[in-house]
Amino acid sequence: MTKTKEVKEMIISNFIEHYTTIENQRDDMMAVLETYIEEDHVDEIAQAFPVTVRSLRDVWVEKLGHYVSDDADECYNKLVEQESIDGDVMADDIVLMWEPLEDRYTVSQLLDEIT
Repeated sequence: MTKTKEVKEMIISNFIEHYTTIENQRDDMMAVLETYIEEDHVDEIAQAFPVTVRSLRDVWVEKLGHYVSDDADECYNKLVEQESIDGDVMADDIVLMWEPLEDRYTVSQLLDEIT
């Protein structure tokens, strides 16, 4: 279940708890709530807040895209793996970098630059 669906479930659950006075009715509604949330095709919360939150990793990968000529996500993974082995290796020995940046950064220096 997505985070927005969890929030929706909490809101509806609180509404049911607060406004339903007949216990059997409340129990019946709560029993089908999760099914309702999963089958509902409209995610009002996600629509109300369309801005997505980006992780730091996403930001770093985007920055790395300015330095490398291959897929930045794959390059980031290769650089992180290489840094755990030996960060003093030249970055362009691990990933394909733009020509003006070749022989300029070690793996550690490049990762420091983008983070």
